[in-house]
Amino acid sequence: MKLPAAPDKYDRRDQDALRQALETFLTTLEQRLAGWARPTGTATRTTFDTATVTLPLLAERVKALVDDLLGANS
Repeated sequence: MKLPAAPDKYDRRDQDALRQALETFLTTLEQRLAGWARPTGTATRTTFDTATVTLPLLAERVKALVDDLLGANS
């Protein structure tokens, strides 16, 4: 979603609409995160070669992503 440019004068209705859209987005995001459990093991946030990465190495990166996504909600 591309946000519109800031107007010269602010209209409270526009601000309220944007605030409502952000609240709706955050609520939806929080609901999507519900039910995920934090994986155990090692979290790794380094680069990898998609042609040679092993399943255990990829799982470490997935754990890091899940940890990051749950970070604010756990």
